[in-house]
Amino acid sequence: MPRPPECEPACWTPGQAARFLRWCHNHDDPLADLFKVLIGTGLRKGEALALHWNDIDLDDHVLFVRYTLSNVNNTTPVFTTPMAKTSRTWIGLSDRVVPALRNQSIRQPDRDLVFTRRDGHPLRHEHVLHRFHCLTAPGDDLAVPAEQAAAPATTTNPTPTTKKSTRSTTSSGRSRATPPSRSNPPPATTARASAATSPCRLPAAPPARRRPRPSTRSVLNAATALGAARSCRCSST
Repeated sequence: MPRPPECEPACWTPGQAARFLRWCHNHDDPLADLFKVLIGTGLRKGEALALHWNDIDLDDHVLFVRYTLSNVNNTTPVFTTPMAKTSRTWIGLSDRVVPALRNQSIRQPDRDLVFTRRDGHPLRHEHVLHRFHCLTAPGDDLAVPAEQAAAPATTTNPTPTTKKSTRSTTSSGRSRATPPSRSNPPPATTARASAATSPCRLPAAPPARRRPRPSTRSVLNAATALGAARSCRCSST
C-alpha cells in the first residue's frame, strides 16, 4: 500500500511574521509576547511554555532551555527534559524578544513560570494552537494566508542582533548563545526549587525493574537435566 504524500509545512516570510506580530501588539493580544518569543528564538512550543525566570538573563540577552512542558494523557502537565541533548543549550535573545519578556514580567509579576494562565497554572498547548489558528484563519482582519501559517516559529528575526559576539545561528533556526559572564548553566537546584513551587510537578524517577522469578516447573526441569548429565558422565567413566 503506497504511503500518502507528506505535507511540507510552509514558512512565513519575514514580512508576514512582522505583520503578524505588529497586529498582535496593536490589538494587545494576551499571547502577543509568547508569539514574539517563539518567532524570535525558534523555541518549540513546549520549551517556551516551560520557561522559568531563573533560566533567563535579560541583561546578557540569553536564556537556557532546561525543561519542556508535556501533557500526560492530555490532562496532567509535567515538566520533562528535552528529548534531544542539543536542546539543552543557551539561546540568544534579540532586541525584540527582550522587551517582550520584560513586558510579560510586568503583565504577570511574581511568578516562577514566564507564561501562565490567570490562576498561575501553565498555558495548555491546545489553547495556544487554538488562539493562533483563530488569528490566522481565512477572512480574519490579519489576512495572513492560512496555508502559510504552519510553522511561524521557524522564521528568523529579520532585524540583525547587536551582540554578534555572544550568539550564532544554527541550521535548525535557533540562535545559540554563549553567555559572556557565565560559562556553565545556572545551578539545577535553583530551577528545581522553583519548579517545585509551580503547579506542575517534576518527572519522578522510573521504578526499578524486577527480574522475573523462575517458576517451580522450570527449576525441576533444570534439576532433572542436570542429574541426567551427571549420570551420563559417571556411566562413561
